[in-house]
Amino acid sequence: MEFVVIAQYRVRAGETDRVEEALRNMVAPTRAEPGNRDYQVFRDPNDPALFVLFERYADEDAFAAHRATPHFGTWLAGVVLPALEDRIRLDLVPLAGIERRPDPSVADGEALAFATRHELRSRKQAFTRMT
Repeated sequence: MEFVVIAQYRVRAGETDRVEEALRNMVAPTRAEPGNRDYQVFRDPNDPALFVLFERYADEDAFAAHRATPHFGTWLAGVVLPALEDRIRLDLVPLAGIERRPDPSVADGEALAFATRHELRSRKQAFTRMT
């Protein structure tokens, strides 16, 4: 079953350039992985410390394989994660019986990343109020 990850990263002050470079270095090798179907990195134009990743994999095993790659260890675990002030990660699977509608005019993650940006912020605000 397809496995989707949406991650929101809030980068600490002074680390945004390093994180941007590391995320750029993740794109080509991740897209070349056999189980990867889509990998996109977005940045909030009004908040340069906020990045959103949209990742699609053939299944959860393909995502686990991604996390075991050298590029994940070097760039994500080695540079990005230590530079974060905050992180929200959603692990998602499609609803049973609903087929994905392909739309070649829109990049796969573009619309979803836009739509979930506000949802991720709402979850962050709710979490902050709970703690």
